[in-house]
Amino acid sequence: LVTCTKISFHLFDIYMSISIFLDKVIDTKCILGEGLFCTEKNFYWVDIENRKIFSYLKKQINCNSINHIPSVIFDKIGNKLILGSDAGILEYDIKSNFLSYLKTLPTEIDIKRFRSNDGCLVNGTYYLGFMDRKDSENNRGFIYSFSKNRKPLEINNDISIPNGFIPISNSKLLICDSLTSEIWEFTLNKVGGFEDKRLWAKIDPNISPDGGCKVDKYILIAFWDDASIGVFDLSGNLLQRLPLEIPRPTNCKFLKASSKLLVTSAITDLNEELLKSFPKSGSTFIYKLRL
Repeated sequence: LVTCTKISFHLFDIYMSISIFLDKVIDTKCILGEGLFCTEKNFYWVDIENRKIFSYLKKQINCNSINHIPSVIFDKIGNKLILGSDAGILEYDIKSNFLSYLKTLPTEIDIKRFRSNDGCLVNGTYYLGFMDRKDSENNRGFIYSFSKNRKPLEINNDISIPNGFIPISNSKLLICDSLTSEIWEFTLNKVGGFEDKRLWAKIDPNISPDGGCKVDKYILIAFWDDASIGVFDLSGNLLQRLPLEIPRPTNCKFLKASSKLLVTSAITDLNEELLKSFPKSGSTFIYKLRL
């Protein structure tokens, strides 16, 4: 994620078609909460900087530390979470705390300079973005795909901070560039690569688009440094902003059956004044969403 010096806040928008109502705050004080994966009853996410995995099961918070840097939770199979990390694709057993390797990173990736960021699972292929650890306007990141029975494949290196990874169909994937405030639409091919990409949306340069999800005919994206969730139509038009209690939301996921929207957040690089003004930063929020 990118550090911005200017933080703007939008308390409301006119002509709002979607509204959210705070239902619960899960107080976790994550430095960099991210990587949400949700079922209707159970929620999982990571704290990237603290190397922790959180779960919210039967209204109880559980937290476990691992040796690698987790950045996204792709899936849950039985008791095992499938993670994207600085070591590749991992399988983590939430009951035994046992960690195993499904796909290791290619040796050409310098993990001292780059770390994994957001990603997603589409058609059996894991897509995982990597970002430069340095804070620079010239940072360049890249994206790898990890498919069964294939070697990891670098499929894009023309991006700075890859985020979002929102599937909008079996062949279309939205990926945000948090540094350039752009959102790109990628067309997937059958071997885990990209056939084409086009600019889907360009937003205010003071706002960093982060993680998001598809909700009915809308795309919802967390707006880092804007204290909001951006609501887009499927053509990439920004329709409104949903105001939040924290300046740096990082990800959101929607539970259709219960109409709940989960949002993770960060406290990283916030100054003392902002931390006092927004003490819930770093928590995970549950909202009721009304279309």
